[in-house]
Amino acid sequence: MANTFFALMAEYETAVVPVAVVAKKYFNHDERKAKQECLRQGYPFPVFRLGSNKSEWMVSITDLAQYIDQARDKATKEFKAVTS
Repeated sequence: MANTFFALMAEYETAVVPVAVVAKKYFNHDERKAKQECLRQGYPFPVFRLGSNKSEWMVSITDLAQYIDQARDKATKEFKAVTS
């Protein structure tokens, strides 16, 4: 996870990023779909608001890095099972 975390820190230069950015890049969700997913906590990582209910939804890059690494680990295991 350390490499993924540091890569995300280098990319975003902050510990938390707007979910709208992550949703577009990793899930191909537009802003409307991202908001729906946030309201129902539908992403595979926690999302939160800093401030009022009108604040932007955010995700910690620690949680995002963990999700990316888990998805990669799962894909690696599946790949090895199919190709071995």
